[in-house]
This record gives sequence, structure tokens and C-alpha cells, in this order.
Amino acid sequence: MFKYFKFNNSIFIISIAVLLILILAPFNKGKMEEQVEIDAVVATVNGENIIYKDVIKVKNSMRLKKYNDLTNNNEDKLTEAAIEQRIIHRLLIQEAQRLNIEVSDEEVAIQLQLIKEVLPSDLTLEESLILQNYTEDALLAEIKEQLMIERLLLEYSNNREELINTLKSDADINTLIKE
Repeated sequence: MFKYFKFNNSIFIISIAVLLILILAPFNKGKMEEQVEIDAVVATVNGENIIYKDVIKVKNSMRLKKYNDLTNNNEDKLTEAAIEQRIIHRLLIQEAQRLNIEVSDEEVAIQLQLIKEVLPSDLTLEESLILQNYTEDALLAEIKEQLMIERLLLEYSNNREELINTLKSDADINTLIKE
């Protein structure tokens, strides 16, 4: 179904985003965050759990991207937006799996090498992972998922929003945090 997947700028951007999530500074807590344990299930998507730790990563990424209306004014709205992004992420992964979209270990290794190359010279990948209480296996899985999503979205480049809306309407989604 897919031909050889060539390197492009968007994959590099994915690599940088994953890296930045790993080396973020601490953040402020909102009301919801104070009440939620790090490994708590905050939503389910077709029976698959979304845990709060993953929502925190998205929130940190959103702060880097300067979602000013969310990050400066309301931490709880930022949490809600991050949960929504994780739900969409999970739906896209499920659809990519359903369509048998695959990513090779070599492609993941290339992205990992790109991440290593942009780390500050005084910080190794291993040190960065330890600082963020993250494992290399988790990072590799995240890179693989991002590449799968990118391939899926390339297939639907003219109607991505329609794809997401269809996936959401057909899914069994339960948000366990009251937004």
C-alpha cells in the first residue's frame, strides 16, 4: 500500500517535538491536575486507556508552541485541550493499525538519530530520558506512532478533518475527568 517513505521536513519536525517534550521545564498546576494521579486513566478510546502522564506531555508541548489563550489564562482548559489531542492521537493510531500501516525499525532509528543530533552538547539522550522519567522504549514507540500517523494523514491529505470527525463519531470515547 505504501511505497518507500522518504525523509521530509515534517518528520524532522516530529523528531524535534518529541525531543522538546523530553526536556521541558516544570509547569504550573490547574485544579484538575492537582486532583489527578500521574498514572490515572483520564479517558478511554475504543477500550484503550489514555493516562494522565501522556496528557502532561501534550500540555508541555502546547506550552512550547505557545497556545497563549490556553496556557496563560486557564490551566484546566489546557488540560481539556490536551486530553482532546490524546483522544485524536489514539483514534489515528487505531485507524493506522486497522489499515496495516507499518513503520520499519530503520525509519524509527533514523528519527532517533536526528533527535540525538539536536540535543545540547552537554546532554545525552539517556540523561534527557532519565530527567523526564522516560524510557528509550517509550520514546521509540512514540516515534513509531508519529510516523504511522503521518503516513495515515498523507493518505487523507485532502480530507483530514473529515477523517478525524468520522473516527470520533464512530468511536466509543469516555472522558473520565469532568471537564
